[in-house]
Amino acid sequence: MTLTADHKVWTENRGDVPACELAREDVVRLIARLGPRGLDEGIAFGVGLAAGGGCITTSGSPTLVVSMGDDETEVLADVARAINGAKQETLSDRRSRRPTAVTRRNRVPARA
Repeated sequence: MTLTADHKVWTENRGDVPACELAREDVVRLIARLGPRGLDEGIAFGVGLAAGGGCITTSGSPTLVVSMGDDETEVLADVARAINGAKQETLSDRRSRRPTAVTRRNRVPARA
């Protein structure tokens, strides 16, 4: 995953700062809470992957697509395990508890 230059990063000393403008004296704050309860680390990582390099398809049922390299398959499997664990703990509707799975799609050739 790559942090783009224009992505804003929260710093304790200057607030939101584009990543390309971070300075040695900045204190970066990683916030691990969303709402009144913290997120599981795997789910938080999945949210970051989705926001940084994902999209949602709208053909058929909505599907989150995240492009990853072949060597990063286990990262997505960890995120799927975290999501499935959270579903079992919090959802009572059996349809909503259906497992989240990682599937491999056709590879897209690298850009030159």
